[in-house]
Amino acid sequence: MFLDTIRVMYFLLINKPDVIFVDNDNFVKLIANILLLKDFDKIIKIVIIGEDKLPSVKLNSLESILNYNFDKAEIDEFSCEKNDLMEIAIMTFCSRAMFYSGRAKVPYVAFISPSNQQTPVMVSDTVGLWYGSLYWNHGPLLTVRAILSYVTVIKSRVFSEENLYKTIEKYKVTWVFLSETFNQLFKTNDVSFSKYNISSLKEFLFDDWEVEIFVLKKFISSLPNVSIIRVYGTAETGVIAYQTDNFSRRFKGRVTKNVQLLFVAKKNYPNIHPKLKFIYCKTPHISNTHVSTESAVHLWYSIGDVGFHIKDEIYVIDHYRHFYTYKNKPVRFLRSEIALRLHPAVSDVVVITVPNDDHLVAYINKISGKKVTKEQLKRILQKLPELHQLFPIDDFRFITHDFPRLPNGKIDRTRIHMLN
Repeated sequence: MFLDTIRVMYFLLINKPDVIFVDNDNFVKLIANILLLKDFDKIIKIVIIGEDKLPSVKLNSLESILNYNFDKAEIDEFSCEKNDLMEIAIMTFCSRAMFYSGRAKVPYVAFISPSNQQTPVMVSDTVGLWYGSLYWNHGPLLTVRAILSYVTVIKSRVFSEENLYKTIEKYKVTWVFLSETFNQLFKTNDVSFSKYNISSLKEFLFDDWEVEIFVLKKFISSLPNVSIIRVYGTAETGVIAYQTDNFSRRFKGRVTKNVQLLFVAKKNYPNIHPKLKFIYCKTPHISNTHVSTESAVHLWYSIGDVGFHIKDEIYVIDHYRHFYTYKNKPVRFLRSEIALRLHPAVSDVVVITVPNDDHLVAYINKISGKKVTKEQLKRILQKLPELHQLFPIDDFRFITHDFPRLPNGKIDRTRIHMLN
């Protein structure tokens, strides 16, 4: 899309990167944007993660780098030039941040900060697995931690239940970290873990917000000997908090080491319930370029999420832009979206209000080759009478292309109305 092109060009011109790591699906788009910048004469080293879709063009790939004949002694003795711990080590274009440029600046100290060392526990000569893409919040931190901890990492290109179970069994995986794929595990009623030997698995971590509680409880009961951990954080802050028990739809957990949170009430947000407060964060490695300039929260980083706290536990509800006003009341439609997404033919769902906030529309992204009807979706919602009465959805609109996305890869809800 045009807006995505502008974002990439902006990033290239502002940051002038020396090396770019890019998913194979986005490689062609990146090259096209570089060519559009005719006066951009800087030679950039590009490393492709995944299969090269332009084999005629000779470029580095993760596979080719890993296949080099390295001297192990040289690797063990390798050291970088000394840098100030607060200097920027990594600049990510796609982050959880919702800002236009989508940049997150990660300093060197983030890789050794105590707040980022707890999830997951890494022990040398063990094996970890995650599927998150390059713009995933935890990706850079996990990569560097795994290298420093002598942990082997399995990176599968495509997520599926079968691939997950077989990989754990084959490579004796110790921990798994899932991103935004949790509900996909149990779209059916089958619990497939019992078919595989996954006794090596000790920790199962996830950072998915949109988890239906019955899915989560079924998952926990299927893995009684595995520690289930829900992680909350951003690329800018690293890990903020984690949850190990009493799971619910909202995130309820404890703040990790060296992290402080501030809950601030704000006016002039009609879509936010008055009991919810905006969450600000302070960690030793937050870059000064990220902190707020508001006098009341000076030097605190605005996460953009809203929630509340009770004693030493925090409750995070969602990002403030994911709330709407419906019939003059602040609401969000997460439960409706989760319920509809569990249909086996549905890839993704977004429910919004149009026009004048008194009419609900559900946009449905179907899985190619599968069938779903409006009547089937209505019956799903009718099985949740308390929800259906509050938010009656009769307008279902099917789309065949992907939803517009933010720099963090999440759906840009502010542009959904443009699909009409």
